[in-house]
Amino acid sequence: GDFRYSPDDPRFEEVMVYHYIDATQRYVQSLGYSNANTPPNGIRDRATLVSPHWFEQDQSFYSVSDDSLHFGDGGMQDAEDPDIIVHEYAHALTHDQVPYWSGSGMEAIGEGFSDYLAASRFASTSVDPACIAEWDSRAYVTTAPYCLRRVDRDRQYPVDVTGDPHTDGEIWSRVLWDLRQHLGASTADTLALESNFYLPPAASLTDAGRALLDADANLYDGVHEPTIRQALMARGLVALSAPRLIGPDGGETLKPGAMAPMSWQDGSNLPVTYDVQVSLDANAVGTRQDRFDGSRLPEGYSAFGNEPWRVEDGVARAGEIDHSQSSSLVLPVDVAGPGQLSFRYRV
Repeated sequence: GDFRYSPDDPRFEEVMVYHYIDATQRYVQSLGYSNANTPPNGIRDRATLVSPHWFEQDQSFYSVSDDSLHFGDGGMQDAEDPDIIVHEYAHALTHDQVPYWSGSGMEAIGEGFSDYLAASRFASTSVDPACIAEWDSRAYVTTAPYCLRRVDRDRQYPVDVTGDPHTDGEIWSRVLWDLRQHLGASTADTLALESNFYLPPAASLTDAGRALLDADANLYDGVHEPTIRQALMARGLVALSAPRLIGPDGGETLKPGAMAPMSWQDGSNLPVTYDVQVSLDANAVGTRQDRFDGSRLPEGYSAFGNEPWRVEDGVARAGEIDHSQSSSLVLPVDVAGPGQLSFRYRV
């Protein structure tokens, strides 16, 4: 029962893959997925064949043909990096959930999920939790931070889609990582696993977003839907919803032409900007009172005619005109709709 070996002993990597695959399966079972349940609902709740030293290349993979994991010895030996081990085992988990895993965006979804699960499993003990494969990447990354990929990149769908499933997978891993930040590891990990069951054949990244919402509806009665939608909107995977205006919210008096403060439900963390348009759609009823206590007409008024109006003793007075003459006082007024305008005058 003592499995202590030096890193140059081939059995060192054998112990590594055994331990981290076993520990990950135990964790999946702790989330409620086990063949011991009634009915059985385990996700690959069985032995998994692994070759810790498959070949000399710097590459590792899960093979559908032999249903096994294969780790390469090139560069830093992949089976020495827990992130790589969990990442590849996550591929085996998803193929157990969805045997038809291929086509469209499913490769990107699979890479994103595998990166996320590796990051989530070791987040509490990692100096840089969002960094993937700190050990393995030292074979080809020359400066810190030593990361194969990250789960906190600010990539957007569809503008940042490259066609490379590992790069495009960073869109999906960021969705899941954001959920982990808001919902906690256990809930986010459960939603990530459960959503795989809802993926259609040849699913796209947007299909994955809908599957995440379906998983929440099934497991949690949709209680996390606002948080999930926010994470999906931030990556461009669901349509953006207009911000809800919370001020002014009715009853305020807004003066035309004046500045008025506005506020809306927080969406500032989304990578978008909003244009706000305001239109009047209510019956505006009120009284405008102007003081004629200066020597000039107030701003906005204009006087025309043979004898224009003038201001005297706090009153705007018409010009003294004769036959066929006119004296006009004009105040432009914008109206929002049908109604009545009235004014007081004295002769």
